[in-house]
Amino acid sequence: MRGTLRIGILTNVLVRGALPRVLGTFRARHPGVQLHLSPSATGSAGLGADLAAGRIDVAFLGAEPTEAVADRACLIASEFVAVLPADHPLAASRTVPLARLAEEDFVDSPAGFGQRSVFDAALAARGLARRTIVEVGDVAQIPEFVAAGLGVAAMPRYLVPDAPRGAGFALRPLDERIEWRLLIAVRPGASRAARVFVDAVAAEVAAASVLPGDSARTGIGARGRRR
Repeated sequence: MRGTLRIGILTNVLVRGALPRVLGTFRARHPGVQLHLSPSATGSAGLGADLAAGRIDVAFLGAEPTEAVADRACLIASEFVAVLPADHPLAASRTVPLARLAEEDFVDSPAGFGQRSVFDAALAARGLARRTIVEVGDVAQIPEFVAAGLGVAAMPRYLVPDAPRGAGFALRPLDERIEWRLLIAVRPGASRAARVFVDAVAAEVAAASVLPGDSARTGIGARGRRR
């Protein structure tokens, strides 16, 4: 295979190293394919638009695309958890009521990022709304802002690290299940290289360990069929 494969990536997603490993293996096996990776300032919304416009060939998405794609697959399904300052009253709860959490000030990703879109939609479906007062472009830093007392957060368990002693934040299950999914999608008319890459990522993620409450899913077949 030869050519260029343009891949849209999400900041701090596939945090367990799956993406670097599969990129390295893909490059070694297919040296004739030049890889070009880029994020979007507007997260999944921007990557979906880039994919539909043909500016990229493959995209990792944290929310269902609104634009047409050739095919997509779920790599990881993860449940949202509450991220709370360690001294917050709700941190002593076994589970956190979603309606009570929505009353707090939130730290979250900017609008357009997948996890925020999914959580906002889940709240709206339940007749709830929230105030997001701090927007953090780096998902991995959200717990640090929570620990500093700037607000609470709701994050997919897959994206938030464990809270070691002294971390300043605590993780608690919500009383209602809200699921976030990490997707991988290809543009219409994608090359064989794009589909080979998608299957390689799916295989790597499926082989990796997942956190309790998370699940790894299968990928897209070489001819676009779900496996």
